[in-house]
Formats: sequence, structure tokens, C-alpha cells
Amino acid sequence: MVELARAEARQWLTVGATSPVTVAVDTLGGAAAEQHYGSDLVRRGLELVSGARDSLMTFGRR
Repeated sequence: MVELARAEARQWLTVGATSPVTVAVDTLGGAAAEQHYGSDLVRRGLELVSGARDSLMTFGRR
């Protein structure tokens, strides 16, 4: 079951969707989210979220 959840979260992260990871961190806490998804997926999800808030990130053509 955990492997299925990790595979699904990994798939979501490949398209930039962080909600499985961020919801787990927000509701369960960071340590429990890392136990469930693994520290690498939680780290990548949180990095995507922080990058989306970065004012240097642009969307579309330059």
C-alpha cells in the first residue's frame, strides 16, 4: 500500500502537482509524511512548492 502511494505521489510530482505531499505534511507533519512517502519525495514536493512561490520563476515565453 505504501509503495502504491509513493508511486502515485511520484507520478503527480512529474507534472508539478504537489498536493499529495503537501497535504500529508500539513495534516500529519513532516516526519510522518516522510515515513509514508519517503524523504526524497517529500523534499522534492516541498522544493516544487517553494519554487512556485519564488518571484524569479516565470511561466510562458520570455
